[in-house]
Amino acid sequence: MVTSGTRLATLEGMGKLAACTFALLVSGCNTVTLVDDIDLELDFSPLVGPSDDLHSPYVQGSSTTLFVHNTDSRQKQTGWTLESSAPSVFFISNVAHDSDSGRLSASGQALAAGTADLIVRNEGGDILRRQPIDVKVPDRVELLAHGQLLIGRSDHDADVTEARIQAGGTATYLARYWLGPQQLYGNGALSVMAPPDVDGHVEPTFLFENRDWLQLTPADVGTFTVDLLVGGTTPTHVAGLTLQAVPASDVTSIRILGMDESHASKGQWLVALAQASDAQSRTVFGVEYEWQIDGTTQLGLGDLYRYKFDPKLPVMLSAHVGGMFAETPIHSGGGFVDSTNNVGCSYTPGAAPTAGWLLLLLFWIYPLRMSRYIRQLLLAGSSAITDSHSTRASSLRPRE
Repeated sequence: MVTSGTRLATLEGMGKLAACTFALLVSGCNTVTLVDDIDLELDFSPLVGPSDDLHSPYVQGSSTTLFVHNTDSRQKQTGWTLESSAPSVFFISNVAHDSDSGRLSASGQALAAGTADLIVRNEGGDILRRQPIDVKVPDRVELLAHGQLLIGRSDHDADVTEARIQAGGTATYLARYWLGPQQLYGNGALSVMAPPDVDGHVEPTFLFENRDWLQLTPADVGTFTVDLLVGGTTPTHVAGLTLQAVPASDVTSIRILGMDESHASKGQWLVALAQASDAQSRTVFGVEYEWQIDGTTQLGLGDLYRYKFDPKLPVMLSAHVGGMFAETPIHSGGGFVDSTNNVGCSYTPGAAPTAGWLLLLLFWIYPLRMSRYIRQLLLAGSSAITDSHSTRASSLRPRE
C-alpha cells in the first residue's frame, strides 16, 4: 500500500532531483583535475603548458610542473592550494597563481619511492581533488641513439645495449626508465659516475623536449664502465653501462640514413644521418663527417645534415670520413651541417654562423607549433640501405 506520506516523500525527492538537474544545466558540472607538463611525444616541438594527465609512476629524482584544471571557466582558482600528503615522497613547492587566469600551478619533485596523494583545496580548505601518485626506483635505464630518433626510427632500432664510441668523439643517448615491464616517467633524474678517461654528463633538454640526454666522450681507446644513477633524497645506482672506446681505424664503412621524402611537403625540414660501422657491422658512434652537396663541401663537421625539402630541386648528398664516403639523392632547397650532440642550451650546428642557424631554426620550428599532424609528418621514417667505401647508399626515397 502506498500511503500519503510515501507519496509526499517521493514528490519531495523528485523536486530535489529536478532542482539539482536544473542547477547543473544552468551552471554546468565543475570537474577539478590535475595534469603535469610531461610530453610523451618525442616530436622536437613545443608542448605549451600542461599535458592531458598525470604520468604516474614518476621516477625517483625527477621533477615536473603540475597544473590544476577545472571545467567551469567562470570559477577562479584564486586562494586554492595544492599539497602532498607525503612530502618526503613527492614534494610540492613554488605554488603560484597565473596573474591573468588565476590558474594554479606548482613544482613537484619525486624524492623517494612510495605513494602520495596530491590534494587540491579551495579557499575555504575544502578538498576539491585528491589523486594518488606513485614514485618508484627503476631497475633499468634504456638508452636510445639520438640520431635514430631524429630520423623517426623505432625505439627498437634506436636501442643501445653497448656504447661503442670512437675515442675522442662524443655520443648522445636518450634515457628512459623502467621497473620490470613498467615505464617510469619524469625528467631530471639521471646522473653519471664515469671513470677518469671518460667525460660523462647529462643534458636536460633538447629543442623543447624535456628529457634526460646522456653524453659520453672517451678520451682514449679502451673498455670502461659508466655508472648510471637516479637522484632523490638518496641517489640510487641503477646500472653499469659498458663503453667500448675504439680507434678511428675500426670504422670500415659508412652509410646515410634519412627520412622518407615521399611523405614530405615542400618547405618541410628533413634530416639525414651519417652512421659508421666496424667490420662486424656494429655501429660506431662519435664520428664526425664532412658533407657535400653536388661535390661542394658544406660548412662544418657533424653526423647530421638538415635540409629544406623541395621536390623540384634534386641534388646529391654525400658524407665523407677517413677516405670513405656514402651518397644519396635528396631534394633540397638548402640546408646545413649539424650534430646529434648539439643538445641543451649549447645547440649550434657545427661551425655554421649562429645567426644563420637561428634563422633556419625559426623557420623550421615555427610551423611545428601549428598542429601535431604536421609534427608527426616530420618524424615519418624510412628503410635504409647500407653502403661501404664508395658504393651509393640511398635511404631517402624521392618523391614520385
